[in-house]
Amino acid sequence: MRTFIAIELSKELQNKLNFLEDKLKHNSADVKWVKPENIHLTLKFLGNTGEEKLEPIKKILDNLAVRFKKFSLEISGLGAFPGLKSPRVIWIGSNVINDNQNIILNMVKILDEELEKLGFPKEKKRFHAHATIGRVRSSKNMQILKESLEKNIKFKAGILEANKISLIQSTLTPSGSIYTPIHTVKLT
Repeated sequence: MRTFIAIELSKELQNKLNFLEDKLKHNSADVKWVKPENIHLTLKFLGNTGEEKLEPIKKILDNLAVRFKKFSLEISGLGAFPGLKSPRVIWIGSNVINDNQNIILNMVKILDEELEKLGFPKEKKRFHAHATIGRVRSSKNMQILKESLEKNIKFKAGILEANKISLIQSTLTPSGSIYTPIHTVKLT
């Protein structure tokens, strides 16, 4: 099964991101928009995961929950990979509230180290906390899309109260991915 570890967003944040997507859809660009209920902050994409690894992954998350307290991030700042001049992946970022960036970076570092022991490769790129909201499929209406992204670059969705982390199964279907939480832990 395909899995990943993420912080899920509240319904309120999902609704605000749905509003943002609706604003961006008016440019008729060829973008596959992520369903609002599927938008999340990925901490680690695991990919194909054997059943035998599920219990050890759950234990890693249980241990992580004891080590970290809940924290807050502001979900804001529209961007794209590799950049706004040639967007392929459209995302909303997160801004630090107090020293919470260190919390999430330390959490991701520990996850990476512990999951490497189970055979999952370490991330090569520096972690950038973001939520993917769309994937560009072609260059249709690209200039209009870029202008729309620029106009909404300072969009603020709100505050994410990160108080739990989930191991999530991703099932690919013709109508899009279906995400099912397998194991959720509450931060202290």
